[in-house]
Amino acid sequence: MWDVEEDPSGDLWIATTSGLARWERAKDRVVRHEKLAGTFIRALRFQAKDRVLWIGTADAGLLRLDVSKDEITRFAHDPSQSGSLVDDRVYVLYLDGKDRLWVGTDSGLDRWDAGSFVHFPAEAKDPASLSDGRVRAMAEDDDGSLWVGTSGGGLNRLDPRPAASSA
Repeated sequence: MWDVEEDPSGDLWIATTSGLARWERAKDRVVRHEKLAGTFIRALRFQAKDRVLWIGTADAGLLRLDVSKDEITRFAHDPSQSGSLVDDRVYVLYLDGKDRLWVGTDSGLDRWDAGSFVHFPAEAKDPASLSDGRVRAMAEDDDGSLWVGTSGGGLNRLDPRPAASSA
C-alpha cells in the first residue's frame, strides 16, 4: 500500500502496486477498481468539489477518476507538448488552499492549471528554483507557501504568488 485517501462519504481509496481499491464504509467491504488493475499507484488526492480522485502512478502519469461517472482521463508526458505532465513517474499529489492540484514527479513539480501543467523545475543556475527535481513530499503553510521535500536536495520553500503575478 502506498497511499490512502478518504472521500466526503467516508469511504477510503487505497493505492497499491497492483491497482486501486475502495473500502466502502457503509457496507464494510473492499472493492477493487477493475479498470486500474495492474497499475502501480503511488499517490491519491480527492477533490471534493468535482467528486474527482486524482491518481499518481509509478510510470503511467496522472489519472483523473470522475467518481460519479466512473470515467478515467489520463495525463502523460509528451515531449512535443510544453503543457503536458513533466514526467510520468508521479510520487506525490497535493491540493493547496486554493484547491489547485500540485504533482510531484521524478523530474520536477507541476501545477494543474485549466487544461495544462505549469512547470516548476529544478534549475542549477536559478537559486529560486527547486534544489532537486525528484519531488517526494509537499505541504502548505498558513502563508500559502508550498514546502517541497526532494529526494536529493532537501526541503524547498516555494511561494507560488510572485510567479503568478509577474509578467
